[in-house]
Amino acid sequence: NDLSPSAATSTAQGVMFGGKSKVDDINVCIQDCFLSFVAQLLGSYRTFIKGPETRMANGSGAANQMGGMEDWFNFEGYLETLPKKEQPFAQKLTNTQMFSVLVQNTVEASADDVRLLFFDE
Repeated sequence: NDLSPSAATSTAQGVMFGGKSKVDDINVCIQDCFLSFVAQLLGSYRTFIKGPETRMANGSGAANQMGGMEDWFNFEGYLETLPKKEQPFAQKLTNTQMFSVLVQNTVEASADDVRLLFFDE
């Protein structure tokens, strides 16, 4: 196999079809699979988001004033619903900034916000 830059360019040009490459199609497919995986893994995460009355009682009412995520999300309850073998991974996932952003976006979004519909189906 020729791994030279000219061969790579030639190969990349060869997969182009109608302005869209097969690589783009593969990337979209991988993104879709990953999104499906994450959505399935998160499952019913939304049911573990604490309501505004709970957050107000804890002194963290506004979404942009997020203190500890435990004021916003019932981590223990969520993890207990998962199979034991998935819990260690889910615990690490829920400790990421990306998960915090998902929870914050969910709290701030309207009920029909299309950005979050995929996770609710």
